[in-house]
Parts: sequence; C-alpha cells; structure tokens
Amino acid sequence: MKQVDAWERQKAASLRYPTNDDSIGIEVVGAPEKNVYVSSTDAQNASSRWLVSELLMTLKLDRKRIFAHGSMDPRKFPTEGGMIAY
Repeated sequence: MKQVDAWERQKAASLRYPTNDDSIGIEVVGAPEKNVYVSSTDAQNASSRWLVSELLMTLKLDRKRIFAHGSMDPRKFPTEGGMIAY
C-alpha cells in the first residue's frame, strides 16, 4: 500500500485521488450491517448537501473531485461514503 501511495503522490493533484495532506474529509456517522453501509438519514443528507455546497462555493472547488471513501481505499467497504447525498 505504501508503494501505491508513493507512486500516486508523484502525480499532479488533479490527476490522482487526493491524499490526507491535500483533501477535506467529511464523516457522516454510520455503521455497516453485514459489510454494507446503510443509507444515511434525511437529516444527514441535508447537512451533507449544505456543507458540500458551501465548501465548493467558498473554496472554488470542482464537484468532479468529490470521492466516496469506499471508492478510494481498498481496505474500506465499497459502500462507505457512497450512500451519502451531496
């Protein structure tokens, strides 16, 4: 895993997944059931949409650079972060 990380860090930020050094993580609390994360609540989705919207506008970020944690880290469940509406 460290070799992949070192290789990825050599790429320009716009051409790779972000690292902890150059990203913002948003955690929506939940727990997996049988290795699958369940859908977030309406309140969690509303809060997530508001926060992401504010970050995109304030920091002039591109929505295409938003990634669910489960799609970036092979040690995570694929649904981790993937059930959140933003």
